[in-house]
Amino acid sequence: MAKSRSRTLLSAAFSAILFAAVMGVLLREPFPANEFSHGELLEVGAGSQLGGGFSAFLWGYRGLDLAFQVLVLFAAAFSCLALLRGGETHG
Repeated sequence: MAKSRSRTLLSAAFSAILFAAVMGVLLREPFPANEFSHGELLEVGAGSQLGGGFSAFLWGYRGLDLAFQVLVLFAAAFSCLALLRGGETHG
């Protein structure tokens, strides 16, 4: 029981340190600026740069959201792995 509690506390401490490190990097480093204004239309057709324009918009205006989505996806993946790993059976 004490071993399980110490693992839980160690996991919580590691998660808090990892979260603080990610937030420190996100808040210290600015995201790339984007060259497009809100009213500017992008050309759509053969050879257009629509993908680059869309990517620039996402990182320019929604960069923090994208970073948090990545953090949530990694947390979900690690949680699923923790649930599916083999462990001690009680009974």
